[in-house]
Order: sequence, then structure tokens, then C-alpha cells
Amino acid sequence: MDWLDLNNLSENTMIIFTSDNGPETTWEKRNVLYNHSSNANLREGKRSIDEGGHRVPFVIRWPNLIKSKSIHSGPVCQADLLATLAEMLNVNLLDNAGEDSQSLFKILKGSMNLYLFQ
Repeated sequence: MDWLDLNNLSENTMIIFTSDNGPETTWEKRNVLYNHSSNANLREGKRSIDEGGHRVPFVIRWPNLIKSKSIHSGPVCQADLLATLAEMLNVNLLDNAGEDSQSLFKILKGSMNLYLFQ
């Protein structure tokens, strides 16, 4: 991000930070051995239907489009990036491409369920 700032690219560059599904199944052992709970206060871990298995960070920064300190409280999925980027680029996806992908573009623009927090 410092490089983007130095090259005057920060304002119009989208940065996406996310992770894959929850901590590995050894999270219980790490909690005992190292007193580190990688699933935080969420129940279970990877391959579980509980929140610890599928709740992950999903942060998008793009100052020219997304208001600083805004948050969307509804569910999103990494698969949604396909439809989102396609809409942003005005690209039509094939009917069988990304059937489960829903565009987040309206949310990112703040026109739908995007809240500011202090």
C-alpha cells in the first residue's frame, strides 16, 4: 500500500484481502499447546458447518468507490467476486459461468446495505 501511495495509485486501486475456510482441524491442539485460538470465539474449524469453518475475513479497499470505515453486515462469498468484477468491467458471463456468483457491485458503491461505523 505504501508503494501505491508513493506512485499516486492508491485512490483508484482495489485491494482485496480474504482467506480460505477457517482454521485447519488442528486448531484445538494449537489452543492447548500454544494458548492460541485461531478460530477466535467461533465454534469449530475447517470443514465444519459452524461459523468457525466458513467465516473468514473479506476486506475490499478502493477509496474512489468505497467509503472509508464502511461495512456490509450481510453474507458474501468469495465466489461473488466473479460476478462483481464482471459487472464492473461490463462483461457478460455465460449462463453456466459462476451460477452461484452474485455481484456485490451495488453494495460496494454504497447503494445497497452498506453501513458506516465509527
